[in-house]
Amino acid sequence: MTDIAHSGTSLSRLPSEILINILSFLDEKDLYAVQATCRHFLEIVNDEELWKNLFVARIHTRLFPSFSRSPKFSVEYVERNRGLSEWKHNRAVKTKYTVATQNQYNQLEKMVFEYPRCACYSDGVIVIVQLQSKRRKDRLTYMPCTTPNGCSTMHFNINAAVFGRFDGRVFGKLLTNKSHLCPVTEFNAIHRSSVTSITTAALEDSSVDWCVSGCELGEVKWWCEAKLQKSLQITDKPILRLALNRDLTIVVDSHEIYVVEKMECVHKLTVPARLGDSLFQIQHFQVDFGGRVLIIGDMSELFVISINPDQDFGFTRSMSFPQQIQNIFLDDVTSKRSQHSDVAGGDGCYLGILTGDNSIFVINVRAPGPTLRIQTKLDFEDRVHAAQINNIVLVCAFSGCLGIFNAADGNELRMVRKTEKVPQYLGVSHGRMIVGSGNVLHYLQYTDDEPKQKRSGSSQNNRSNKWNEVLSTQLDLYNEDEKHRKEESEKRERLRRTFVGDLDDEEVQLEIALLESQSTPNEILHLHDQGRVQGSQHQVTGDDDELERAIEASRLEFERSLIPQDLDEDAALLMAIQQSEEEESLRRHVRRSERRMRPLGEVMSSSEYSSREHTPRPR
Repeated sequence: MTDIAHSGTSLSRLPSEILINILSFLDEKDLYAVQATCRHFLEIVNDEELWKNLFVARIHTRLFPSFSRSPKFSVEYVERNRGLSEWKHNRAVKTKYTVATQNQYNQLEKMVFEYPRCACYSDGVIVIVQLQSKRRKDRLTYMPCTTPNGCSTMHFNINAAVFGRFDGRVFGKLLTNKSHLCPVTEFNAIHRSSVTSITTAALEDSSVDWCVSGCELGEVKWWCEAKLQKSLQITDKPILRLALNRDLTIVVDSHEIYVVEKMECVHKLTVPARLGDSLFQIQHFQVDFGGRVLIIGDMSELFVISINPDQDFGFTRSMSFPQQIQNIFLDDVTSKRSQHSDVAGGDGCYLGILTGDNSIFVINVRAPGPTLRIQTKLDFEDRVHAAQINNIVLVCAFSGCLGIFNAADGNELRMVRKTEKVPQYLGVSHGRMIVGSGNVLHYLQYTDDEPKQKRSGSSQNNRSNKWNEVLSTQLDLYNEDEKHRKEESEKRERLRRTFVGDLDDEEVQLEIALLESQSTPNEILHLHDQGRVQGSQHQVTGDDDELERAIEASRLEFERSLIPQDLDEDAALLMAIQQSEEEESLRRHVRRSERRMRPLGEVMSSSEYSSREHTPRPR
């Protein structure tokens, strides 16, 4: 131990390659603590090679779809963890929408979700759900879109619905706010035979809608705003599949794959022999336009074919599955975005494969190499009714719940309970989900792409909900009552100090004794009043007035004798005020008694009243 301690060996003396390998097993917060120890570790932590090793240690690859669109692995690692944390911890905001349908089963035929809109099709009616609308009446917009008679094929996306008929005619309808009352429009040209395939391109940055259709004789036509733009005779066989995005069009018949650039240059590939043996072998069809990759397959095998005329055109990789392939689903947002290999992770694109044994395989179709490599495999005991994937999460719809998993390593992020028992539709877009069954859609939001703005003023908070309004009203009433009570208390205190002053306990006892002593003269006066009432039938004589004055003088003289000599001036002032009030009350009582004892109709003259009022009373 002593030799090791004095040898001078420390962690910082190890080679950078070994340090990077050691530090790649730490978490992000631990790396921030390590870089604060010394300058050498600061340089090691800021080395992009360390962050590449972090991805290798956790998802066993350096190739994955980009989340931050940054060329730095450190930024990608931090932003990806933040996005996963939002899916895992954020509270779900759930909204329910019930779509009115025309059929007796209350069933939607198709659902397309691209935030902030969701489009549903059912029996000639298209319903647009505006998820960002704050007013309830503006959230659902019903558009009549009657399917033309003799319709042989149709395609429906968030921007338009197009139809092809057996007689070669093509119809379409734009799904904009101004066109919801317009009927389905017939295009200005027709095919020579029955339309077998049709599709539209939903481009976010395009103000026009493009459409391409193919017929039974191998003719392909391009349309823009219901007008013919280009027509090409691609093959002499029926067109089975079509895909369109910007200047690239994919055309598939029973034996060949045609890649058409700018509606002119045609590049031809042969369909894999296994799929070309039968007309109905192509069961699955997806196109990654950003990576120029075509995915086709049957019920047991998938083929990933490069359709980039400038690089590895026709390069094919395949993967077989022991169980029947039920469905394949591609990250739609990434597949429509051009690939930039200089970003962290190589800007890959995930493809999900659902098999009959309720297993899901995740593959990066843009990863280079001679073979396809499974990134993640998940096995479930419950039936998976639907599944969707994006650049960071995989969402699976089970009976009564939703499972959200990390698409890179398969770790469970959260389970959402109390959903549809038999989910039929599932869509994932920009951190939001829609799951539905029949004619009911549930919209769930977990992440916020837009920063929240601060609201100024208390009125914004008061309008948030009724509870805040009631609470604010009650608080205002309470504050007003408290203010009134305080004002009354201060007013009484001022009056007490003005007319009473600060009296100690002894002075208070003296004042109480003085008030009690006044009871004897008051009782005498009360008895005298009763006697006068009983003799109200007799005329009041002057002797009675003299007797009353004598009694009043005696009472006042008695009260003066009770005033202590040591009372201060404030107590004497209070006593004088009380005596004055009692004298005034006695005078009023005497006047009322005289008026009651006068005969009816007799009125005292003003001079007599004035002389009686100014007659001096004995003290």
